[in-house]
Amino acid sequence: MNFPILMDMVAALAVTALLAESYGAVRRRIAGNSVAPVVLGVMFGAMSALQMHTPIEPFDGLIIDLRNIPVALAGAFLGWRGLVPCLLIAMAVRFEIGGVGMVSGLWAMVIAGLAGMIWCRKLASLPKRNFAMLLLLALAMSTHLLGALALPRDLAVWFYTSAAGPILIMNLITVPLIGALLERENRRILAEEANADIRARHPHAGFLSGHTLVREITNSFAAHPLGALSGLLVIEPDRSVWRSLFTRSAKSDLPEVEAKVFANDLTHWQLAGRSADGKIIIPITQQECEIIHRLRPTVRALLSDHALDGQTPLYWDVSGIEANDPSDFLKLVERAALTSQPDWVGRTKALRSALLNPKGPTHVRRSTLFNPDEHEALFAKANFLIERGRS
Repeated sequence: MNFPILMDMVAALAVTALLAESYGAVRRRIAGNSVAPVVLGVMFGAMSALQMHTPIEPFDGLIIDLRNIPVALAGAFLGWRGLVPCLLIAMAVRFEIGGVGMVSGLWAMVIAGLAGMIWCRKLASLPKRNFAMLLLLALAMSTHLLGALALPRDLAVWFYTSAAGPILIMNLITVPLIGALLERENRRILAEEANADIRARHPHAGFLSGHTLVREITNSFAAHPLGALSGLLVIEPDRSVWRSLFTRSAKSDLPEVEAKVFANDLTHWQLAGRSADGKIIIPITQQECEIIHRLRPTVRALLSDHALDGQTPLYWDVSGIEANDPSDFLKLVERAALTSQPDWVGRTKALRSALLNPKGPTHVRRSTLFNPDEHEALFAKANFLIERGRS
């Protein structure tokens, strides 16, 4: 392999790295989980098409490209809304190119995209996906090499003896690097939102925000008997697709209401807050968890009737989340208040499911000498009571 071929590979990798920049830019510009993944899916599909038209020839007679890498990353980071347009564009371009390997190439794209989605589903409950996990993604999406089985026998033998090795190496190099850039964009966006959270309470609406919301709910949890706060009421307006397109952030697109509208119906309405992605979060008691089916229409009616002047009432989605164990409540609050990644790939649902429905056989809880979660909750309560006694 000579120097020009090496530079071609570096150039192909650099062009693919532009996906990370587009990913961050679109996520910052477009709110919600309906439009942004579709827009990014089109971009990832266009990148796959570009790679097909700029192949690399490391050896005479061997032509490879990185077309399946954007498809796999779309499945891993955009969910099905992003994977579908990406696949449609990439498959249309491959169909237009034609050739004896067309069917094999189409199957390879489908396999790569599904491998990315499966990888994401299996690791969605993890708050951070490191380089080793991204290397696992590269290995998973490399199953697209099985698509060559659709080739005629002699071509398939040639492919697996000559081309499969270089393609696998390119996958193992490119996917972890580009995936790490996408994960870095996710962390940067979360950090930007945390730094922008400079107001403890909205001056007009009265909602707590960000880390202040978590701190105040933690203090209230410590001041009440263990188990008094048992869940969260999560309220989210039905976002318009067109507003998502032309709105800079999720927060600015949300109709504003005042926290005091809940004063007569919810015990801890003073602790109402806005999550990082704009949802209204209110801690609820065990009794309120038990009557959540009656609270939901009541809260929805309150929000529609008390919208601020100049705002049109709209449908509100009201749901309740109950912690199965008191020691899980603070984790539930932190994840609900500070997680703002659009649920394109089911990560929020997976995180919640992993917290509230841990895997393993159901059994009667046995007493233990030390339970880390209960230890943390009880000591938070003790520290709060000590500080209150000193004041």
